[in-house]
Amino acid sequence: MKKPAIDSLLNSNDTDSAANELYHYILDLCSHGDQLSRLTEPQRNFFYIQELQRGAYDRDFRHYFNNPSGRFAHEALAALDMIGAEMTAGIVSFAMSCFPNERVPKDDEERRRQLEDMNKADNDVLRRMTQTLYERPEDLNELCMEYVRENTGDF
Repeated sequence: MKKPAIDSLLNSNDTDSAANELYHYILDLCSHGDQLSRLTEPQRNFFYIQELQRGAYDRDFRHYFNNPSGRFAHEALAALDMIGAEMTAGIVSFAMSCFPNERVPKDDEERRRQLEDMNKADNDVLRRMTQTLYERPEDLNELCMEYVRENTGDF
């Protein structure tokens, strides 16, 4: 995929489309998350947040944690803090607290096993946190694009 014109994306009135275009470029750069070493740190942070949005916002936290993108939960949480998405970070952190020792496993099979073993109370927390996330306390794409603006040279 051809590198998008970052200045054009930053000046776009459609932040969601701009973030989506940049996400797909980064997705290609890192072979859909398999080659994250190809990315700069700001690109990785952008990737982690976009993966969270596509998993948890588009479906729910169980879907996010069940899929490969769930292995990046801790990185996504740090990236949310980095872009100033404090409310969303709190929601994600609370959802992550359903895992033993509040640690989401990197290993896909172990993470899925822990999801299956969750009790009703933890599943209720995941549902409530998903509902809270759906209320979109912050515009993550807007915050992401501001982060891109602050780190333009790394994109």
